[in-house]
Amino acid sequence: MTSEAAKVLAKLHDQLNVADQYALVSFAQFLLARSMDTGAGAEEIGMEEPNILPAKEGESVVAAIKRLRASYPMLSRKEMLDKVSVLMAQHVMNGRDKDEVIADLELLFNDAYQSMSEKGK
Repeated sequence: MTSEAAKVLAKLHDQLNVADQYALVSFAQFLLARSMDTGAGAEEIGMEEPNILPAKEGESVVAAIKRLRASYPMLSRKEMLDKVSVLMAQHVMNGRDKDEVIADLELLFNDAYQSMSEKGK
């Protein structure tokens, strides 16, 4: 990030109320996690059963996404990105409750796995 972009971002952050500042930071963390994601897709791993990792108490939406990606490594990250991003935006931009979003994320990953396993049969 250029120093000019950092200044603009800091100025925007300072103009937001506390809740929106938190949302901005959460969204930035999501973008960072997404950009650092270099995991293999289904093509490289092959069909396997998911290893569902348990949610931690007070888990954030970003942590839930990381947990679900680790639980379902056979799913294509590219194919999941749009749907996951929509749910993340609903939480960050619209203030949708994190527990509802996490429940929808869990359903999304499970449904994607079920669909993929049906195609593989």
